[in-house]
Amino acid sequence: MKCKPQNLLDIYKEIRPFLIELGNLKLEEVNFDQVIRLGDSESMTLRPVFHFVFDTLSNIRGFGPVPASKTLHLVAPSLFVMWDRPICKELYDLRLNGYCYAYKFIPKMKEELEEAIESCMQERACSRTDAVKWLYEEIERIHHTRRTLAKAIDECNWIIAHP
Repeated sequence: MKCKPQNLLDIYKEIRPFLIELGNLKLEEVNFDQVIRLGDSESMTLRPVFHFVFDTLSNIRGFGPVPASKTLHLVAPSLFVMWDRPICKELYDLRLNGYCYAYKFIPKMKEELEEAIESCMQERACSRTDAVKWLYEEIERIHHTRRTLAKAIDECNWIIAHP
């Protein structure tokens, strides 16, 4: 795999197979050990895929790590949580790079979501499926629009990091 394609079309061609595979995944369901198969010869677990796609997007001239996270969220809104400098550095004490995004930030967001689901299961004495459904319903009730759980985490991070 190349990490720095020459132009936007090359970048798109390079990451398109990954984006297609990631597009339907949900943070609340994802298993980071899941293998993504790309054709007959290549397969990878999710974290290296996240890292590669993030770095490829970040290396677009004038783009960087914040727009990369936003682009990934647009492509797979149920999977990727956006970040910016205050969220990354002040809230989670991470470096603003692909490695930290793929191996630290997204797993931390999954961990926080799991804590919310567990808490909901305990408070409501319900199954995981019912807890996830209830969280989606509450988000929709509060915001009067559907949001993914990944977007809800992003909004919580934003509120805390931008007082």
